[in-house]
Amino acid sequence: MEQSSRVGRPPSGKASAFVCVRLDAPLRERVRTVAERKRRSANSIMKEAIEKFVDAEERRAAFQREVLDSMRDYEETGLHLTLDEIKAWMDECNASEKIVDMPACHV
Repeated sequence: MEQSSRVGRPPSGKASAFVCVRLDAPLRERVRTVAERKRRSANSIMKEAIEKFVDAEERRAAFQREVLDSMRDYEETGLHLTLDEIKAWMDECNASEKIVDMPACHV
């Protein structure tokens, strides 16, 4: 990852904003320790942590939308696979060295 030669400034072409986050002393010390061990700034450690958290929350929300969409589809069509059918398909996928098509949904 390319870093700016100007301390405290984002690489040119990237917009940035300062945000104040209150950390209690123990957490602030833990961040400092990790930053020193990784030879990075505390800011970069916190930014990475926030990015990972937001990414995980976005993935969780997308998964929840998929679940709700699947449930609506099932309620409208009645098409489904049983847990045993899914397990058998996964076992076949794991045992095979080729791509195995998922079984067709049924009523």
